[in-house]
Order: sequence, then structure tokens, then C-alpha cells
Amino acid sequence: MFDELKRLLRDGFCDKVVVVEESGSCSLVYCGGRLPLLLALAKWNEWFYVKAVAEKIVAAHMWHCSDIFYNPYGVYVFRTGEDEVVDALREKEKYIVAQARLAELRALGA
Repeated sequence: MFDELKRLLRDGFCDKVVVVEESGSCSLVYCGGRLPLLLALAKWNEWFYVKAVAEKIVAAHMWHCSDIFYNPYGVYVFRTGEDEVVDALREKEKYIVAQARLAELRALGA
């Protein structure tokens, strides 16, 4: 499931790609890199739905597609092509980094 997208992620965005969970409609992927991410990947009517969240924001027991899609942090990407998904993730990376910093400050009680 999502083999081409996972290959594109590995080739140009993630240092490491590991499938954490696969269900009939969604794959949860760990994307290792400067900022490790969790990516919930789904496809419907030729559209890719991707939610990217900084891995350190999400508790390990919540590493499931449904939890990622409903997490208040992260960014969504909606695209029709796999290469477009990777480009959009690159463009939105700065927002994910900012949210990760905010979550850290919140955890510290600042």
C-alpha cells in the first residue's frame, strides 16, 4: 500500500521510512529525518490525504491512523500525485517544526 509514495519519501524527504500500521484505508508511516514525523496516508477517489505530525508530540500508545488524523497538531496535505505530496510536505515542514516547538513549550508549562 502506497509503495510509490513511500519510495518518493525515502528518496527525497525521509532518511528512514517505516510502516507502523496498515489498515484497509490508511497507512501510518514513521519518517525519520531532521524532524522525525508520523505520516497518516490515505487515498480516496485518486486524492491522497496525508496528515504529518512531529513524532515527539504523539505518545506511543496513540500511534494509529485515526489518532494522527484527529491530533490537533500537524498539517494536512491533499494532492492527486505522489510527487506533489512530497513537495507539499517540504513546503509545510516549517509549520510542523513550529508546532513541535509550541508543543514542547506547552509541556514545560510556559
